[in-house]
Amino acid sequence: MTALIKYPFTNDNESLITDILSENQVLAFPTETVYGLGGNAFSKEVADRIYLIKQRPRNKPFPLLITLKWLKKLCLWNDSRIDDLIEAFWPGPLTLILKSNPDLPKHLNNNSGTLAVRYSSSTVVQRLIELGEYPLIGTSANRSGFPACTSA
Repeated sequence: MTALIKYPFTNDNESLITDILSENQVLAFPTETVYGLGGNAFSKEVADRIYLIKQRPRNKPFPLLITLKWLKKLCLWNDSRIDDLIEAFWPGPLTLILKSNPDLPKHLNNNSGTLAVRYSSSTVVQRLIELGEYPLIGTSANRSGFPACTSA
């Protein structure tokens, strides 16, 4: 299914988005920097589909779009400098690479044991995360190696 949904979302659109995310479908959406592709980060099916769409090598893990609620569930750190960065720059266009929680689904783990996470300042992204009730894969909406999309 293809649907163009404008923000702010109506109640009907929020219901549709919740269904799309729970059915492990892929969404395209604006962020504060470029257009992104994403979906339920805990779904291997979503990750596989985005790898296929982007023609991205499997050894390049996806960053996750999160809210603060998800940070300590996904990542481990004990460094006050990380806390300082979070306080100074989030929400915003800063991606942090932190040690990943070893209990994450296998498709989110990589050889380095790290996870790239961003708390986006985009109200669209924040609302998508709230509606889905989980973090999103958040990668640029372009084929791997091509320029990122900045307009629709």
